[in-house]
Amino acid sequence: MRSPSGPAATPLTAELRTGSGKGVSQLLRKAGRVPGTIFSLPGEQELLVSFPAKDIATQISKLGRVGWACHVFEVEVKGAEGEAAKTVRALGRQVHVRADTDEIENVTLIDCPEERTVKLAVPLKTFGEELCPGLKAGGRINRIAREVRVLAPGDNIPASFELDVSTLAVGDKLHFSDLKLPEGVQLVEDPAVSLNEDVDLSYGVNEDIGFIGAGQMGEAMIRGFLESGVSHPSRLSASVRSTVRAREIAELGVGRVYRDAVTAGGAEALARDASVIILGVKPQGLPDVLRALAPHVGPEHLVVSIAAGVRLRALERALGAGVRVARVMPNTPMLVGQGASAYALGAAATEHDEEVVRALLSGVGLAVRVDEGQMDAVTGVSGSGPAYAYMVIEAMADGGVAAGLPRAKALALAAKTVAGAAAMVLNQQPDGELDLVHPGVLRDRVASPGGTTIAAIASLERSGLRAAMIDAVLAAADRSSQLGGGKDDK
Repeated sequence: MRSPSGPAATPLTAELRTGSGKGVSQLLRKAGRVPGTIFSLPGEQELLVSFPAKDIATQISKLGRVGWACHVFEVEVKGAEGEAAKTVRALGRQVHVRADTDEIENVTLIDCPEERTVKLAVPLKTFGEELCPGLKAGGRINRIAREVRVLAPGDNIPASFELDVSTLAVGDKLHFSDLKLPEGVQLVEDPAVSLNEDVDLSYGVNEDIGFIGAGQMGEAMIRGFLESGVSHPSRLSASVRSTVRAREIAELGVGRVYRDAVTAGGAEALARDASVIILGVKPQGLPDVLRALAPHVGPEHLVVSIAAGVRLRALERALGAGVRVARVMPNTPMLVGQGASAYALGAAATEHDEEVVRALLSGVGLAVRVDEGQMDAVTGVSGSGPAYAYMVIEAMADGGVAAGLPRAKALALAAKTVAGAAAMVLNQQPDGELDLVHPGVLRDRVASPGGTTIAAIASLERSGLRAAMIDAVLAAADRSSQLGGGKDDK
């Protein structure tokens, strides 16, 4: 193990701000500043400040959002005119970023004098992979821990822990007790708990996941999580209504299957087993499920709903103030690792909750965070979208049959053409990032003057394909809004 060490405090300048709220924050951002709050010791007044946006952007680019939460800053706070500046030693806490623009909306820190002991989660990094016998033998390191919770003195905040994996063979484990702690730093974790399951299979999310309801979409998520290695059967549980369905879900490999959440105690059992609870029931059945679940969930749970149209405020009202909730609109291609999912977070959701939701969804396809007001549109585009694609593929195959192709060959050609065209639009880079290409650009590349493709495009335009697709998306979005009681959530 390399001994962790905290870097020297980084200087930042800030100005006191008067007032808070959306209007004040917008004015500050327009002026090139980022609103911030420095939380103080109990009984002391918090500081409302603002930072130069370029300074915060530089630090986030250098440290990352996780590193920000383990870094100490010497903040020179300029007072009102005529007042002397004061310096505050502060530990970074959270960075809030606008989902659609990546603009930094605000940051938080906590007062961290050298004599204060603080609780924080320190990133856990690895080194020595190139020498690891287990990896050379074809194994994979199953990382359970991504961070280590510690109590640390303000004058010795570790920036990270580094874990040596150079000697691990297949089946080897490391434990929290193997970490070398700097002076004054104490583990919050159980020292006997493993840092890695073993050097064998790799599972991406360190959470016990429970499903209430496992219909078509829930089953697609379960299959996707298991087949992609996002989760392990022993970490999955489900509550379903019928004995037949219980047997089917158990056959998928789900570790624990309970009967109905509402009438047979399934909600209580699931809340006992799982830290992440996914609500996979239809919107019409959700109120009864929420009533059954509410007495059994607390701060240790993240509740994720995939019910179309049901808004975060409705979930929060039903489950109680402060409950951590998220809303997800997945789609069925996640069954083959090609899902397109969007998610929005509730008021009490944490940065870790976002990491969990993103990790679950990214393991089975594309995951995009959106503002909740955009979720009905997401339903129209990607939630219902696979059905549109199936109709397009079917119609293309029908055309091929009409032109003389055997049905099987026409269908295979049509399906692969749509899949290939989608891959060209997404243009995935070797590092996994997407570099989207406008479909109009790609269309023009294959539409030669006077050729077959431009003739086909003209026919589609005359038939109103573009307008029909737009109308379909809007119809699905409107129906999603109706299921949720309208956009104002009344």
